[in-house]
Formats: sequence, structure tokens, C-alpha cells
Amino acid sequence: MESVVTKEVAAALKKIPRTIPDTICAELFRAKRVFVWGIGRSGMIGKMFAIRLRHLGIESWFVDEPICPPFAKNDLLFVFSKTGKKKMLMQPVAVAKREKMRIVGISSPDTPLLKRVHVPLPVPLSSSKQFGGSLFEQCLFLTLETCVERYRSMRRISFNAMERNHANWE
Repeated sequence: MESVVTKEVAAALKKIPRTIPDTICAELFRAKRVFVWGIGRSGMIGKMFAIRLRHLGIESWFVDEPICPPFAKNDLLFVFSKTGKKKMLMQPVAVAKREKMRIVGISSPDTPLLKRVHVPLPVPLSSSKQFGGSLFEQCLFLTLETCVERYRSMRRISFNAMERNHANWE
């Protein structure tokens, strides 16, 4: 199946730095708990990442959930946004800084978000024929899934172990 979507994603993934999965894994190794934040579709991708982190046995939370606990020192915050400039996006970043958390941002190059985080991870994408931030979101999902697989491999976490952390009420 070849389409505009698959062509754009394949070309864009070649531009994403290969060091991102190792950088993210290094941050995960040192974190006590992990919080994930994003707005709109980037936030939905973030929620999927938080779920996968749970499958890996990592305590993870999505920031805007009512049951989300307060931030604390030694926690890690991931923030995902193509534009990296919405005011609503920055409030958790400010609180995370106040609480002395590490902050990882994935965004387009030169965004306000990347200037406010400890670990800026720019994703250089070309223009797209797709609507809105679709190409960013598609590449973000695949990049984060690569990180999950890298972490799983590095920690030698079996699929059976992940399955034990999977929801059992489905």
C-alpha cells in the first residue's frame, strides 16, 4: 500500500535523529515516575505512550487525568507538541521546573517548548500534504513505539511480563 501518507512518513522518519530512543531510555532509567503531557492529537499519542510505559512496569501518568498525582522531584515529564507554543502546554512545564523534575520535549525545531525543557528533541519534518499536524503525530507515535521496544530490549522485559501489566478487565 503506497500513498501520500506512507511516502511522507517513510521520508520523515529518515530525518529523525537515531539517538532519540537512547536519549529517552536514559531519561526513563533515572526517573522515579513518568508524567506525559500534550494537547489534542499529540496528547492522544502521549496517552498511548503512557499506557505502554505502564506495560513496561513504569509508573506513568497523563497530566490532565483527574487521578493524576502531584509532580515531585526525581519525576520525569514528557511534553509532545508540533507547534510547542500553546499557553496551556506550558503550565505543567512551569510546575515541573519548580518541582525540580527533568523535562523532555519533542516538538518541531526552534519552538518555545524546546527552549524550556532540559532535553529538547527536535523533530525536523518537511511540509506535508496531510491536514494539520498529522505527519508529526504519525512520526511521534512510531518514534515512541521504537523507544518502548528499545527500553524493553535493554531491560530484557518479556512480552509475558508486559501482559501481566496489561488491563485484565477488557
